[in-house]
Amino acid sequence: IGKRPINWHLEALQKMNVTFDVNDDCITAASTGVYGSNIIFPYPSVGATQNVILAAVLAKGTTHIHHAAKEPEIIDLCLFFLLLHQYLLHHLINRYDNETLYNFLYNFD
Repeated sequence: IGKRPINWHLEALQKMNVTFDVNDDCITAASTGVYGSNIIFPYPSVGATQNVILAAVLAKGTTHIHHAAKEPEIIDLCLFFLLLHQYLLHHLINRYDNETLYNFLYNFD
């Protein structure tokens, strides 16, 4: 299906505090912590939307994606994380006190 530019992926992740070292055949990513951001795509991109969602799951803060793709695989990815969150809450809430549960779910350092 042709070449697929990745500039939107990189620009979105940079807004979330990810840095990149781009060489001829390799891209290396690093971050001291991923943070929520306001991501605006010029138009929907399935791959870029997926990458931002994957980064946002463990990011500190809130991420808003404007012009996000709405294909079924995007909906499935979001539902997966929603169900995973519900599963963890259901199984952990009976085993741990509130402070331990909060630290497990929200403190990733």
